[in-house]
Amino acid sequence: MRRTLIPALVAVGAMTGTTAATSLDIQYLGVDSLGTYHIRVDGSNKHVYAGRMTYRVDSGSHGSFTPGTSFYSFCVDLDQLVKSEPKPYDVHTNGAGEGLGIDDLAADTGGMGETRAKALSYLFLNHFEDAVSGSDRKASAFQLAVWEIIYEGTDSESLGTLNINQGDFKVTGGNDDAIDDAQDLLDEIAGLNGAFGDISNLLVGFGSTQYQDQLTLIPLPAPVLMGLAGFGLAAVARRRMRKG
Repeated sequence: MRRTLIPALVAVGAMTGTTAATSLDIQYLGVDSLGTYHIRVDGSNKHVYAGRMTYRVDSGSHGSFTPGTSFYSFCVDLDQLVKSEPKPYDVHTNGAGEGLGIDDLAADTGGMGETRAKALSYLFLNHFEDAVSGSDRKASAFQLAVWEIIYEGTDSESLGTLNINQGDFKVTGGNDDAIDDAQDLLDEIAGLNGAFGDISNLLVGFGSTQYQDQLTLIPLPAPVLMGLAGFGLAAVARRRMRKG
């Protein structure tokens, strides 16, 4: 069984209430990246691919995620790897009645917390479309920005300095243009001074205790997506995902 050296998201947080988490089997299909990036996180050096990842639902369903549906995603954890065969994942959303929230992801750090989840919600609502439909450079930049938000600073409710070149998470090598683009995204996040809006119900996470966790956004037409980002709405009507 082939293991791929791509960082992944970890684990599952505690369930809320009595609602059981929805589980799906999803399969890793590949990553679009500009190549290897050298990073340093929590004092350890890693060589990773940074880009948009493609998964396909093998069995189970949750809303638009039905068997055969493929989707792009980005990882929020650097401690796990992926396998190129279907694996079980729990679904994380902030929708009504769900058992696991977006803030429970990245459980290796105790969960990302609400502040990071809100910052990522803003990032996904405003820039996910470019990251998945644009160039590999944009995809790499987006992934690097996601990791900086997750790993910079030790307090789950503080985003730290959001400088891609220094701190608890930093990029020490890779495509310079993508690294610069990532910093532009982070500067935009920092400039909001915490006014990120709510955690969108459009965000969907896939969490596993053994394999790479993923975070994605249910696709919407660009004008609708821009409107959601501007108003920080937490819930909208879902549309069917694009088929791969």
